[in-house]
Amino acid sequence: GLAGPSGKLISVSTNNPQAVTFTATVSVPAGKAMIRYTVSASPTKTQTSATLMVTATPGGSATATLTIVPVSLLSLTLSPTSVVAGSPFTGTVMLTGPAPKGGLVVNLKSDQKGVTVPASITLKEGTTAGTFSGGTILQSGATPITCTIQIQVVTPVGGTWLSAKLTVVPLMVVWATVEPTVVVGGQTSNLMI
Repeated sequence: GLAGPSGKLISVSTNNPQAVTFTATVSVPAGKAMIRYTVSASPTKTQTSATLMVTATPGGSATATLTIVPVSLLSLTLSPTSVVAGSPFTGTVMLTGPAPKGGLVVNLKSDQKGVTVPASITLKEGTTAGTFSGGTILQSGATPITCTIQIQVVTPVGGTWLSAKLTVVPLMVVWATVEPTVVVGGQTSNLMI
């Protein structure tokens, strides 16, 4: 029913105060049957739940259960996505929510020996993104290679890998000139490449 002329005071509690935070009492305004009430879920490393109990005196009580899942990987982006061999690149890891207490370790790997990434990075507690630096080495041949960079968060139930592609273009001579272009025997010229 609708709250009376002076409104209705509701008490809220939970069986899992580590998992959720909220204000312990809320007032339903006069003439209203329902209000929207914010419950904040704490970051977690494992799936958990919290039962919320609401009590109106007089008026009865009710419960609702909120399931809180751990943060997971949202995306991996590389900048730039194409580099000349020997050049660095940067990766950005995005999460679906804030990293939990103690931070979150993200594993990294490359499928090409000529492309290096750190074995892992740790995103600090409360952050939703992190970056890492990668490198490439000079390679022989004139064909670009495509490398897959992968990231993973390991959870108690395993981990899912996300990936992004990096193209590594060989360093090639694309321009050459001599200065001066004409010399007398015994003199020197500069080759610029």
